[in-house]
Amino acid sequence: MPSKDVHGTRAEAETVRSLAVAALEDAGAPPDEASVVADSFVDASLRGIDSHGVNLLPEYLARIRAVGWTMPNSAHVVARHGGIALLDGGGGLGQVTATRAMDLAVDLAASHGIGAVSVRNSSHFGAAGYFARRALNRDMLGVVMTNASPAIAPHGGAEQLLGSNPWAVAVPSREPCDVVLDISNSVVARSWIRLAAQEGREIPIGWALDGDGRPTTDATAALRGTLQAMAGHKGYGIAFMIDCLAGILSGSAFGPGVLAPFAIQVDAPSKPLVEPQGVGHLMIAIDVSAVRPLEDFKADVSKLIATLRASRPAVGFESVLTPGEPECQAHAERSRTGIPVRPEVLAMLEAAGLFAGADKVRRESNRRSEP
Repeated sequence: MPSKDVHGTRAEAETVRSLAVAALEDAGAPPDEASVVADSFVDASLRGIDSHGVNLLPEYLARIRAVGWTMPNSAHVVARHGGIALLDGGGGLGQVTATRAMDLAVDLAASHGIGAVSVRNSSHFGAAGYFARRALNRDMLGVVMTNASPAIAPHGGAEQLLGSNPWAVAVPSREPCDVVLDISNSVVARSWIRLAAQEGREIPIGWALDGDGRPTTDATAALRGTLQAMAGHKGYGIAFMIDCLAGILSGSAFGPGVLAPFAIQVDAPSKPLVEPQGVGHLMIAIDVSAVRPLEDFKADVSKLIATLRASRPAVGFESVLTPGEPECQAHAERSRTGIPVRPEVLAMLEAAGLFAGADKVRRESNRRSEP
């Protein structure tokens, strides 16, 4: 029998990546853009971020086929002044736009010590940490913020009016694992609840409210309601500020004006939205060497990490982990055992005519399950 876990059949990362590229190109994505999106999916899946990984492929394919994203990507610089620039994404694939924006921020930082790129008219871009880590390639500190379609209610409210508005920070270090914080401002990403609804699983109490503003364990009811902000008023406050920094600063949509990347229809078959989402991002790169010697900075980061790891763990915990460590552990494990791919994703690939690729995933999974 194929090796299974709660998310599906496992396959090697490169097989999944090749299959995703082929499916995206078949749907109409230009080869270079398909490659960027597929890479972001596989990276997220390898790091255990299944809500933003390859399991998003069916929704992306549906929106691409519905001409919900502008292709080829027409992202271009609208204005530039010193170390700051404004980039218009033109309604194209968010991963492509965000990659260009962070690379520009790094180039600006190389000249000015700090680079900031405000992005308007972009789209869903997957996991924020994927772009923050691009700054690490140049030994720079990376910061990424994005607004998103409404998912959480303001503190004390029952209507979803703000996105979970994810953000990520990547810090250069001497550590074998990238030091990266990648979180949203809801208790969990809405993608996790969508995944639970698709698999017929309950969600923990405290994740979401139903349509009447009551805590619920019913994933379907949660999709009709609203996510709960992390840490109550604190998560709400951060989401509000990120909307200001990512959406309002760039002149993009904000609050309830940001449209969802995919229609969430809990009582009917999903139908993709085609209107531009109006997502805004803010990409910041900081050249550490412009402030202090880079190696001294890295040494101090490692010293802080060593101090935390050496601390006494609380009851129920084996050790203290630092930002990026759980994802690093997942990456190592899944590089050996494969990426989980839900059966629905394989079925969709077969329906698209990619039988050989889907069959290869199953063959690899069968080999992994053999004694």
